[in-house]
Amino acid sequence: MISSLLFYFSLLVSLSLLCAVNHHQHYVQAQQLSSCDMFDALIESQMKDLGIQGTTLAMYVNGTTCLKGYGLSSVASSTPVDPHRSLFKIASLSKTILGTLAMKAYQDGFLDMHEDVNKYLGDVYHVEDDGTGIPVTMHNLLTHTAGFDTRYIKSASCDSSTPIPPLQQVIRDILPPRVFRTGSILCYSNEGLSLAGLVLQSIYKQDIEIIARNLLFGPLGMSSSSLSPKGEDLITSNKASGYYANGKGLAYDVSIFGRSNGAMRTTAADMLRFVELHLGVSGNDVVINQTTLSVMHSRQFGYKSNIVGLGYIWFESVDRQGNIYTSHTGDIPGFQSDIEIYRQHNSGFFISCNSNIGSKLYKEFSKKFQEAIMPGPLISLPPAYTPSNPQDLSSYNGFYRNVRTDRTTFMKFITLVLNNGYVSGLNGNNQQRDINMIDDEYRMIGDNMFTS
Repeated sequence: MISSLLFYFSLLVSLSLLCAVNHHQHYVQAQQLSSCDMFDALIESQMKDLGIQGTTLAMYVNGTTCLKGYGLSSVASSTPVDPHRSLFKIASLSKTILGTLAMKAYQDGFLDMHEDVNKYLGDVYHVEDDGTGIPVTMHNLLTHTAGFDTRYIKSASCDSSTPIPPLQQVIRDILPPRVFRTGSILCYSNEGLSLAGLVLQSIYKQDIEIIARNLLFGPLGMSSSSLSPKGEDLITSNKASGYYANGKGLAYDVSIFGRSNGAMRTTAADMLRFVELHLGVSGNDVVINQTTLSVMHSRQFGYKSNIVGLGYIWFESVDRQGNIYTSHTGDIPGFQSDIEIYRQHNSGFFISCNSNIGSKLYKEFSKKFQEAIMPGPLISLPPAYTPSNPQDLSSYNGFYRNVRTDRTTFMKFITLVLNNGYVSGLNGNNQQRDINMIDDEYRMIGDNMFTS
């Protein structure tokens, strides 16, 4: 097998959100929700079947807003989920907060997205040259293309007594070297987003938690949100407890040292305001305006025009009618969350479960939400692709390694086992063009390209 070909192929299939893209997009007014209770049966049945203790939900559909709470935020105290009060950890959804703050700095003229971040960091921190002379920019950080290696250690703590180090020290401890050519490969990076937070701290001369409170949470009225790793500035009794699959025991109370890459706690009511901001709902442009929103949600990186890419922080996906929407998910022990923004339909939602298997629920909810706001037939898949040389299909059989794999510490030996996929079933007579890899099924859409 040709190594460069398979390396590129491994990059494509490592993105679980790859889809065929319809570029003929247009604004379509969303259907109004028939009732804020229309998803109750789905959510309650999913919670029962999966053993999920609690779910909090915020929806905005073409001017209609809904807030819902289901189940318990704490089993021990029998506290029900209250969308106005229950504080859920949203993990990597915190990155959408960071990205919004970065876009505000860009809008206000404090940040050039394509400038070397070392210009802003000054003597706070220096990103080393990787030998190519290519600098790391905020554009790279917000598109996960800086090229940093992956780290699975040192970035968090399960010990509530552990002091939270300053962000500058966190970066010095955890920022890995660059292993990919900057700007060429999407490799999701928690550490890179922590560095982006340090850049903003250097610009505003304040901690990222304070920046978020002053420039975003305060103006939007998100009074129950915090980027503090331990959430000490929030009401303790309102903090939801996280649970393992099927509600079997409490999950570890993880503190994310990187702040803006995953530390946020919030309520559904606060996230409703955030959804409205990113839909451009009137009155929310106090933070960022429509022009800046369009830049943030427009494609900023992608491998090919017919597969999805991402904007600044927000990942592209394809809705049931073939149009692009943007989203982000979050996963931390005991909590899984999703936020989806359908700007063409003036609709969006935030949903979070205090469970390690909440993603199964929110994926089903996303399908039903799309059906509700855009009824009609599901877009058909493009016709099967005929490769230029069908006799070479068998060359794709073999082992593949996920791009997001630790390559420079002892963890590389573990990730060689955990992050691998095996491809089989491709033959040379063009009879088989579907493959299975890492629990996902992919189909061929072009030479050397497969999509889930």
